Amino acid sequence: MEEDILANAESEIVIDIPKPTGMEEEEFVKRKMEKETSLKFSKRKLIIGTKSDGKPKYHEFDLVSVDKSIVIEVAGGKAKTSANSNVRKCIVDCLYLSKIRSKRKILALTDKNLYKFVKDKCDGIFSDIDIRHFDMLEIQ
Repeated sequence: MEEDILANAESEIVIDIPKPTGMEEEEFVKRKMEKETSLKFSKRKLIIGTKSDGKPKYHEFDLVSVDKSIVIEVAGGKAKTSANSNVRKCIVDCLYLSKIRSKRKILALTDKNLYKFVKDKCDGIFSDIDIRHFDMLEIQ
C-alpha cells in the first residue's frame, strides 16, 4: 500500500507558477517600455497638487521616463468586482495620473481580467490615460 502511494506521488507532475510580486511586475513593464521607447525609466516623485498649507503634494509613480514625457503606474492582481481592492487601486492610480502633465500617461495592468474589467469601467472617464495590458507570460 505504501509503495502505491509513493509510486503515484512520483508519477504526478506538478507545475507551480509563482505569483509575480509587485516589483517583478514593475521590472517587466520597465523592460518592455525601455525597449519600446528607447528611454530609461525609474521611480520618481512628482507633484500631483497643492496641500491646504500651500505646500506641494507628491506621489511616487512606479515608472517615469528620464525626460518625464511618459508616466506609468503598474498594477496586477485579480479583478472580481468593483469592490475589489485591486480595482480601487487602479482607480486611484488613474486619479493620480490625471493630476500630472505628461505627453503619455499609462496604467499598466499585468492581469488580463483586471485589464478588461478596469478598461470597461473606466471607458470614457480617464480619456487621457492609456490603459494597457502587459502579458507577463509572453516570451521575451
